[in-house]
Amino acid sequence: MPYCCFTSLAKPDPSYQGAIFADVAGEAAFVTRIRAVILRDTGAAISPFNAWILLQGLDTLSLSIGTEHIDDILDDLREALGD
Repeated sequence: MPYCCFTSLAKPDPSYQGAIFADVAGEAAFVTRIRAVILRDTGAAISPFNAWILLQGLDTLSLSIGTEHIDDILDDLREALGD
């Protein structure tokens, strides 16, 4: 099982009637669980102020992450994927 180190994906979740996200969602298990938990905890709609704060963070993300960080991340991904 590829999700053996992610217990929240590989073990039954009592909040979702014992569903195992790795079995139910396959390769999209991580994204599916994150989306399900966030919607459950915060609701389907974000407040206007929180949406503005989120957009400010996304707009300025490139300023806080320099190109050397991005290059390092890309190198790590290439190495991990064997490219």
